[in-house]
Amino acid sequence: MFRKNALYLAIVLVVLAGPPFAAAESPAELRGDAEAVERVSLMLDLMGGAELWARSKHLYIEQRGWFAGPSEPATEQAWRSLTSPARHSRIVGRHTDTTHVVGETGGWTRRKGEITEMPGDEHARRSETWQNSSYVMLRQLAIGNPSLHVTFTEPHRVRIFDESGAEISWYDINEYGHWMKWGRGSEPDTRLEYVYGPPRDFGILRFPAWGAATDASWRYEYETVELHFEPIPEHLLKRPD
Repeated sequence: MFRKNALYLAIVLVVLAGPPFAAAESPAELRGDAEAVERVSLMLDLMGGAELWARSKHLYIEQRGWFAGPSEPATEQAWRSLTSPARHSRIVGRHTDTTHVVGETGGWTRRKGEITEMPGDEHARRSETWQNSSYVMLRQLAIGNPSLHVTFTEPHRVRIFDESGAEISWYDINEYGHWMKWGRGSEPDTRLEYVYGPPRDFGILRFPAWGAATDASWRYEYETVELHFEPIPEHLLKRPD
């Protein structure tokens, strides 16, 4: 009986764990000062574990919130690659139904049934900075990307620098590993900051219950958060005929 129970438990754990770890990039030790590395480790442990995030390929989220302009409730479905610039998001509100897609070689937006192509310079910019977003950076930290270096600044800030020494983003992580804020940029026209609520369970993950831009332009609750271990489905990135 014990052997049967042990076998059943092993099967359950394999199913929950998803594809084998060999499918991921080999994790390395994150470079940085001890306190910064410890805070990142605590955050990832709380959010499901570094190995889980290292294996991930894309993140699916559903949000329900409120836009300050045009001052209306809205929902968002989003598929965000954690290994490339690719993403697909659809925002629906009283006055909008907009789909944004970024692929490997281009992007497009569908608004009120009309499709417009993403300018080449915008796609190039996104292709250069995609790894700096809050969700993608979680995976970069989990795999210990050797081009990154982290430092800690009291009371809660973990600052992330690239190999050139430029600060590309930061997280505020408290001593319990709670992800409280994230941001990037320093000038008024480039600054982006979000504050996050306490963690809650989303299946095998723990994730903030809600988020809000610090300028209050978008405030929302997470309704679904799922990590997937394969790329975003191709049909979501294909431009409609």
